[in-house]
Amino acid sequence: MSVTRFDVLVLMIACLQGCASHAPANPDASPRPTATAPAVAPDSSATAQSCVIGDPDARTALETLERLNMVSACEEPSPGLLRLALGPGWSRPPAEHHLDNLFNGYAKQLAKGQKALIELWKGGSKVGEYTIDGLVYGGESSKTQ
Repeated sequence: MSVTRFDVLVLMIACLQGCASHAPANPDASPRPTATAPAVAPDSSATAQSCVIGDPDARTALETLERLNMVSACEEPSPGLLRLALGPGWSRPPAEHHLDNLFNGYAKQLAKGQKALIELWKGGSKVGEYTIDGLVYGGESSKTQ
């Protein structure tokens, strides 16, 4: 019996979903970037609409990213941390506007003092993130200071 990449992916997803179902010990803690692949695979039945986004502008931004095939899946493993699986339509310049709207709306719905972070994943690897400072993708920042 040989183990395929699919078998490994299924096992990883099951493990991550089990971990994500537990509440964090300190709900006021800020999210920390991790090197764990999102539990939602781009080819799974989960969609970007799986994330619960309360802010209407942020929800519209996420739905637009999904409609344009820039984002294929989303998860919120802990409050303040969104992980997006990038889709085949990903293109940095048009995505930045929608990521900004998503980030700002998502940050508004968090508890006071909690920081927002959006991680961008492609092919099982983290390729970028969006923070209050803007988009960092492939080592390049969108905002210079």
